[in-house]
Amino acid sequence: MFFATEVYADTLNDVINKVYDKGSEKAETYLQNVLDGPGETEVSISTKNENKPTGTIMIVRPYSINEKDLIFYQAQFNSYHVLGDTRQSLNYGVGKRFLSDDESYFWGINSFIDLDKEFNSRISLGSELKASNFNVSGNYYLDAMGGSQNVGSDTERVLDGYNIEIEGQLPYAPWANVSYNSYTWEAIKASDDSEGDIYSTTINLSNDLTLKAGYDDNNISDSMDFIKLTYKFGGKDRPTISDGFSSTAFENSDVREEMLTKVKRSNIITLEVESTGVVITNGN
Repeated sequence: MFFATEVYADTLNDVINKVYDKGSEKAETYLQNVLDGPGETEVSISTKNENKPTGTIMIVRPYSINEKDLIFYQAQFNSYHVLGDTRQSLNYGVGKRFLSDDESYFWGINSFIDLDKEFNSRISLGSELKASNFNVSGNYYLDAMGGSQNVGSDTERVLDGYNIEIEGQLPYAPWANVSYNSYTWEAIKASDDSEGDIYSTTINLSNDLTLKAGYDDNNISDSMDFIKLTYKFGGKDRPTISDGFSSTAFENSDVREEMLTKVKRSNIITLEVESTGVVITNGN
């Protein structure tokens, strides 16, 4: 009896090990396919003034690819702070992009849903136009559920709003872009809407590292300097600062290889937090 039980235990253990090995192998294969497949995978860290850092992990992957258009999804995990407390959120969006006949630009539409760990949620609709050395995008954000969330002794409300961003290459520097982002968040109980303008410069330090720096000039917290470092998994063949300046002001090229780049939008939910007073936490 003891011998039979021991044999059965050994057999069961072998089965469990085989299932585990097979499952691990499939999981590793799936993750490798995700990381190696078409699209972008980025990890970034950023900070504003003396605020605690914000970290993100982002992927863009195709659902379907045709000769002149594609459907894609974008997912992002964010870790940041709301009035000093750690907060996490997720973004998930689907979009479609259409390539021009001469492949010099594409335009697209997209829709996202954002959700943080306190169950604040919103949806967004966006549109974009991208050429090799210029792009413009716009997004409208809407509270998905309405109402408010009680977080400790605070009451949080998701703010509706919109932003428009224009970005272009610096002349003779194909490894650097400058951008202007104008935004408005519509107050619910606060006396004023949150309005501001973000000015920034982005520099390709290498094929896999990008540095972005600028300042956020707004009516809520005045001017806030920020810096952001992004690592692109697998790298990307692109001009970098080590290439020096170009003899051509703007180097035109087709944008087919750019059709799986990330959508430019505000990924952190902007909240109105009410306690003893009302404070707007800017999500840009």
